[in-house]
Amino acid sequence: MGGQVAKHCSACHRGPVADDIIETNSAILTDEQSCGSKLLLPSRRCNSNWERLHDDTIVNLFSPAWCDGCGALLVGVLQQSRRCRVCKRLACEHCATNNPCFARSLLSFVVEGSKEMPAAIRVLCMDMALIHGLASEHPEVLEYSAEELWRNPAFLRGLVKLADGSESTSYRKKVAERLSLCKKSEREVAVEVLSAMVQEDLPLTFAIELLQPLAEGNPKAFATVKESLKHGSPLVRTAAVKAAAELAQLRGFKCSSALCSRIRDTDAGVRCAATSILPTLELEERTKMGAWMACLQDGDATVRKTACKALVQCGGIEVEARSRSVMVNILLDKDQEVRAEAWSALLAFKTTALTGILVSLARSRLDDITRKRLVQTLRGLLTLGDPKEVQVVASSLTGASWWLRLAMCESFCQHLDASNAEVRAICVSAVDSLADRTDNKAAAAVAAKLQDSDAKVANAAWAAIRKRLGDADPDVNRVWLEEVHCNHLNPSVRGEVIGAVLNNLTETSWLIQMAATRALELKQPAESREVLEILMKFKEDDDPAVQQIAEDVLEHFLLLGRESAEGIDLEPDSICKSLSSTSF
Repeated sequence: MGGQVAKHCSACHRGPVADDIIETNSAILTDEQSCGSKLLLPSRRCNSNWERLHDDTIVNLFSPAWCDGCGALLVGVLQQSRRCRVCKRLACEHCATNNPCFARSLLSFVVEGSKEMPAAIRVLCMDMALIHGLASEHPEVLEYSAEELWRNPAFLRGLVKLADGSESTSYRKKVAERLSLCKKSEREVAVEVLSAMVQEDLPLTFAIELLQPLAEGNPKAFATVKESLKHGSPLVRTAAVKAAAELAQLRGFKCSSALCSRIRDTDAGVRCAATSILPTLELEERTKMGAWMACLQDGDATVRKTACKALVQCGGIEVEARSRSVMVNILLDKDQEVRAEAWSALLAFKTTALTGILVSLARSRLDDITRKRLVQTLRGLLTLGDPKEVQVVASSLTGASWWLRLAMCESFCQHLDASNAEVRAICVSAVDSLADRTDNKAAAAVAAKLQDSDAKVANAAWAAIRKRLGDADPDVNRVWLEEVHCNHLNPSVRGEVIGAVLNNLTETSWLIQMAATRALELKQPAESREVLEILMKFKEDDDPAVQQIAEDVLEHFLLLGRESAEGIDLEPDSICKSLSSTSF
């Protein structure tokens, strides 16, 4: 062992006065390295404020071990040695109290964030083994590492291997930051070392992560990342997919085809990584959609779930009719999480594609929850109030399942009072096409639009009613006719509506005649005096067509009256009196 040192350094006078005489090892740094002043005896050094002792803890060894200080075999049954919590040094009882801890000494400056260091600490910063030992748990020590180390391939290899054996993200981040601060020559050395490590077919994903920021201005780094897409390790391929995708997106590197090919990788993790970056790839629309469909049909539920999540990042996707079945199947997936993500992904599709998928889905055997969600999704498109969206939804429901038609008919009825006149007109036509022929509620909703202030809406309503009045089934005629009200009609349809109602007064069916009188807001039968009086009123209407129809109906009633009573006077009062006497 070395000699004895006084209580403080006579050259620098910096260290705190030692309470005891300290035994030192002559192999430790000399006083000149420690305090930068005149050389003391080689075996003596000062107890300056940078020096720290080991933070030892007693350990029990259950296998043969040797002291890291003197090399002696550690003997005994229990408590044979001391291990430093900082540098992990294993020592016998004698060496444990004899040597300072360089790792702890260096950390004291790192933790304080000190910018000025003694020469001895600067020397410690050049110790590769010391830096490696501290970096994984104390990444901030890399900021103090000497530049010479970053030109050392062995040092870089050690950093990479430490990262792949550690889950600390702060360590990886700190290594990448420190490497980015290196000079160009040092970064080129790093690229060579990292490329060589990747080519050794070792599962070192951190090497790929470090190559990514080094690829700018260094084609070899990008070439290595691209080649790693075919690496033997799935972990490396996954890391390469993420790195290459970011380089393609941020730096403009061309590798979309190579990345797209990874969706057919044998490893599910690689397929997930390739699927997640599909939205960022510059591919033809047809090629990209084919890739989406392949991912959505993957045998692994995690890949299908990732594909649905990635779809959410896209927008305005159009789907061909033959691809709708793929989306229908994913909406009915056995995995609950996949189904949930699939419903969220529907927002990425254009309205035409979305409605086509949902209408196709409605033809499947669905539970009540799925049916409710389907209808809610379609109703959500109507609440947007966009005429184009509403028209697409209405058109897509042609030929849909009966239960979906009835559910959406009710939704369109609720939007007949929308502020947009074009939307109201579309909803009228939709109710007409979706409603059951004898649906009183739909008939009343459409008939109410005959009074709409917009001529386009009123004409759409009249077109729907006119079609029902021409139906061969008398019950359909009656249901739609009795919901018509001839007061406050839009001028553009008034003449036709009144004319149709008056003509129905002459129908042979008593039910239809009564429906016509209700449309005229009368309570008496068609041949009553009240009806005849309103016919006389319509004979003086401003609309010539209404006048003509009123005259024709009166003539019809006149003929009926002649058959029941001969010699009738043609004066209006006489007609009314005669017909009312024969009314039922």
